This record gives sequence, structure tokens and C-alpha cells, in this order.
Amino acid sequence: MELNNRLLVMMRQNNRGRIIFNSSVLGLVALPFRGAYNASKYAIEGFADTLRLELDDTHIEVSLIEPGPVESKFRQNSLLALKENIDMENSVHRD
Repeated sequence: MELNNRLLVMMRQNNRGRIIFNSSVLGLVALPFRGAYNASKYAIEGFADTLRLELDDTHIEVSLIEPGPVESKFRQNSLLALKENIDMENSVHRD
């Protein structure tokens, strides 16, 4: 948001620009056990949609990318963090 606030000054001076947000399909549909990730993506969606409405009378475009699964180590790293931080044996979600 801070970066957008700074760049919008220049974009308004130039009377043009494009802001691109990278979200996820999980900004549209929630999945269990991904609360923080889902919330962050919903926030990006809301911010982009609001900014698009606020800039409607300008030549500043707002784009939102919502990719599906991509190949990365996200799941592998998440599993390691889960094992380090969550007591699975005593979790209410164990079963």
C-alpha cells in the first residue's frame, strides 16, 4: 500500500500507469487450514478492486493476476513449518 501511495503521485502527474497485483485463486475461494494465506489473498483482491474504483476516472489501470497452482517449494516449506510449530498429536483436527 505504501508503494502504491508513492507511485500513484507519479502516475497521476503522468496521467497514466498500470498497477499489477499478484493474488491467487485462494483469494476467491477459501480452503481449510489456509486461513492466513486465504486472508492475505482476499485482502489483495479487496484492495485491488477498491483502487480500481477509485481510479476509474483516470488513465491508471489496475490489473489483478489470480494464478492457480504453481510449482514451488511452498508446500514443502509449509510442511516443515507445520511440523516445527504445531502439536499434531494434540490437535483438534488430528483425525
